[in-house]
This record gives sequence, structure tokens and C-alpha cells, in this order.
Amino acid sequence: MKKKKKLKRIKKPKLPSISKLNKKLWKACSLFIRTRDHFTCYVCGRKGSGSQIHAGHLFPQEISNVELKFDARGIRASCYHCNINCGGNGALMYRKMLEEFGQSYMDDLYNQLGKNVEWKRLDYETKIEYYEKALSMLKTS
Repeated sequence: MKKKKKLKRIKKPKLPSISKLNKKLWKACSLFIRTRDHFTCYVCGRKGSGSQIHAGHLFPQEISNVELKFDARGIRASCYHCNINCGGNGALMYRKMLEEFGQSYMDDLYNQLGKNVEWKRLDYETKIEYYEKALSMLKTS
């Protein structure tokens, strides 16, 4: 009697979870923001490096949709004091951004708050690639 050969199963590569993609995207976005802003707090002007400088949101992440959470237009480098101790210093950040960019820019960001947006895996992957390329361009310029 002939022995049957066992067929090996081909395992599908595991795709990263949405949670892992979210973390990877935030890491890429945060590094891009801090580099773009020269590791200098947008609100108080304090310079820092590493964990001394954060990427602070104009609007709290708790009320932002996923699109706004990763929108570089509403994120600025922020020192630990302004971002953590002062709760993001949103009022001062808003005022500075309003002076710098104008009312229509700020209205556009604000109008994003109410939108119900749900991202798929491809959206995360595309945005990760975008920030990685943008960071690479910043570093070479």
C-alpha cells in the first residue's frame, strides 16, 4: 500500500490589525509633525527632542474623527508642558493658527469635527505611506 503524501498548508500572511496600523500611522504622523516644526513647540516656542516634544492636536482626539486625527493641518509640535500640563493649550493654538492661516482655514478644520468617517485598512496603509514619504522629503531638503 502506498503512503499518501501530506500536503502542507500554505499559510496566508497575517495582515496587521487596524489597531496596529493606527499605532504605526500615529508614529509616522507624529514624527513628521515634530520634524516639520523643527522640534519646537508651536504655542510657547520651547525647543526639545524626543519625548520632550509631542504632536499636539488642535481639537482633542476624543471628539475628532479618524480623518481629523491624522490631518497635519490641525496638528502642531507641542512641548510636554503645553500638551500635557496645559491640556493641549488649544485656545492659544487656535489663536495662533487663526492669525497665521485665516478664518476659512480654521472653519474647514472645525467643520471636519461633525463628520462620521470610518477608515478601512487601505486608508491607513495609504496615509502611513504618505507620511513616510513626506518625512523622507523633509529630511532630504
